[in-house]
Amino acid sequence: MKSIVETGRVVETSDGIALVRIEQGRSCRGCGMAKLGLCRPGGAGMLLEVENPVGAVKGDRVMIGLGRRVHLKGYFIIYILPLFVMTLGTFAGYIASSATGVGWLEAAGGFSGLAASLAFSLRRMQALDRAERMYIRRIVRDVPEFDVDAMPGAEGADYLAGFKEER
Repeated sequence: MKSIVETGRVVETSDGIALVRIEQGRSCRGCGMAKLGLCRPGGAGMLLEVENPVGAVKGDRVMIGLGRRVHLKGYFIIYILPLFVMTLGTFAGYIASSATGVGWLEAAGGFSGLAASLAFSLRRMQALDRAERMYIRRIVRDVPEFDVDAMPGAEGADYLAGFKEER
């Protein structure tokens, strides 16, 4: 599983925290929270408050990322938990349906479990978003200019697009 990595420019720093201006890039388009519309509105010039363990200073071009543990936790909360609770709700509905003879309790149990788990998952993801912070992975220096559009292969172009600077 690859982690979210974006590039940006440090706008200001203080006490181990940096304010980084990023552009909405490929990671934003592939992020589940962005697809659900849960992340903060942004687009070009989005400002993020990130941890600064590498000591970047104002003006540095940096790569920022999110920890692997946060990814795993988020994937579990959004994908696995609702599926598991929906299955449990369907099973409970099946048992109730067998005991009472009412046939629609299976579907009602499954949908109720799914709705409850989605509401819980969305609240937990918002709490995770508030609690966890991205961090600066490294400072990008002396990056040669590349013509990204002339590069063959999508993977190489995607990688190099993260280093392209607007002048």
